[in-house]
Amino acid sequence: MMLLFALMALQDGPLSLRLAAVQKDAVFIDTKSISREGPRRSFRILRIVTGDNPINGDRFYGGWQKVVVDCQAKTFRALTFASLRENGVTGPESALPGKPFAIAGGSVEEGLRKAACDSRYYSPDRAGSVEEAASLGRQRIEDAIDAQLGR
Repeated sequence: MMLLFALMALQDGPLSLRLAAVQKDAVFIDTKSISREGPRRSFRILRIVTGDNPINGDRFYGGWQKVVVDCQAKTFRALTFASLRENGVTGPESALPGKPFAIAGGSVEEGLRKAACDSRYYSPDRAGSVEEAASLGRQRIEDAIDAQLGR
């Protein structure tokens, strides 16, 4: 499935990533992927991590996820996850078990719901590539940490 998303992104030109939430990760919605079916929104997100902790010598941007939000019921479900290394290697994609769960106030999932359902994004920040999203996202994570520490 991730190969399909990658091919779709290549066919449609540059990515259209909007920053939807920042906590321990910076989370971007691929706005070109939003699909509407009644009150539900299906889309893929890019989770950007700080990059401070290589795993087995590999550095990661984070990963791609396919998710579903029910705007009316205010529930969230993550369907898949595929890691994204800084060298461009993606995957493997894994299905994520679980059922939709209620979205908690102040959570990343709430930020995603606001963005996908109401077009209310965390900030006006946009990125046209994974590299741009990583640079911007990592800066926003640092800003959030500084704000929490009162710096």
